[in-house]
Amino acid sequence: MVNVSAMLYTFNVDTPSSIRRCASESGVEIRPFNVVYRLVDALKDDLSKALPEETERVLIGEGHVLKEFLISDRNRKKQPIAGVLVDWGDFQRNCVFRFSRGGEAYYEGSIESMKGDSSLFISTQ
Repeated sequence: MVNVSAMLYTFNVDTPSSIRRCASESGVEIRPFNVVYRLVDALKDDLSKALPEETERVLIGEGHVLKEFLISDRNRKKQPIAGVLVDWGDFQRNCVFRFSRGGEAYYEGSIESMKGDSSLFISTQ
């Protein structure tokens, strides 16, 4: 028999032992209810647990790219660099950055370093 991970909700019925045995062998959990609001609450809780976590984005700054160029790292691999001018806000190195053009994001993620001239920065305004 195929092993599945499922849940079966029953309301105001007795489940025969043959069905309970078959369900347990298949990995199906049977949850009986006699009160409808308890069934609804259990269903809401189980469905809420299955939802992915929400990620909230807060805009903390904005800037514009003055120049894009490639530089070679220690392994002679070309790395993209963006020269950005901060328009407003505070750019922290450990934040998630989103670069977009025409409303469409072409990069979203962390950055390796922030430099100005030859100095390293943790944040900039």
